[in-house]
Parts: sequence; C-alpha cells; structure tokens
Amino acid sequence: MMLNKEAIINIKRPVLTWLAIGAGAVVVLLLAWWALSGGGFDLDNRFPLGSEQGREQTRQEGTATSEEELNAALEQAKQRLAALQIRMETEQVSDEMIEEVQDIRVTLAAAYEDANAEAKEKWRKLDEGLEDLEQNLRKS
Repeated sequence: MMLNKEAIINIKRPVLTWLAIGAGAVVVLLLAWWALSGGGFDLDNRFPLGSEQGREQTRQEGTATSEEELNAALEQAKQRLAALQIRMETEQVSDEMIEEVQDIRVTLAAAYEDANAEAKEKWRKLDEGLEDLEQNLRKS
C-alpha cells in the first residue's frame, strides 16, 4: 500500500507542529532556568536581603535616597518661593500666587509623606509658615 503525496503531508503537519511546540517548550524552560539561577549575576552578593546586614544596608540606602529626595524637594520649593517673592514685589497679589503656595505645600507634603519623624517635624514647621503666607496672601 502506497501513500500518496497529500497523505504524507497530512501526517507530517501534526508531527512538525508537535516538534515545534516541544522545541519552544525546551527554550522556555532553559530561559526560566537561566533567569531563576540568577541570569549570570551573583544575586546573593548584590541583594543579600535574607541577612540582617542586607536588611540594614537596604534601610540605609532607602534613607539616603529619601534624604536626597527631601533635599531636592526643599530646593525646588525655595526656588519657587523666591520666584513668587519677586512676583509679589512687582505685581498685585493674585489667585495664581495663592495657588502657587498651595501647590508648593502639596508637593512638600507628598515628598515628606514617608519621611522619618525628625524630618516630618521640620516639614510641619515649614508647612505652618507656608500656611501663614497663604493666609496673608488671601487677606491682601
């Protein structure tokens, strides 16, 4: 019994499909193994989160980043307040100026949201001053 060409092609299609699926699965498994094994990086040395030293290092790095972010937010607020002061000296007080103070307060509040207690206390004092400024602008 001889199979015609069409019958052979019909038999080969499912076989080729399963071979392609199998090859794809092998590639996926190899990539998953590579990724889970560290992808060529020594993750234990880069991220030693399991140890107390690693957790302390992470806390210190997080604090440094937070301090840098707080300093950047403060510097930006100072620049915006300096520009606002110049405008107040040359222009009549407007709703736009009041909104600028409100925006500065909101921006600083967001920056200090996750800060430590000492930094939050400094922010509260600063925010009280900004609130006074806002109230004075409203009276003007």
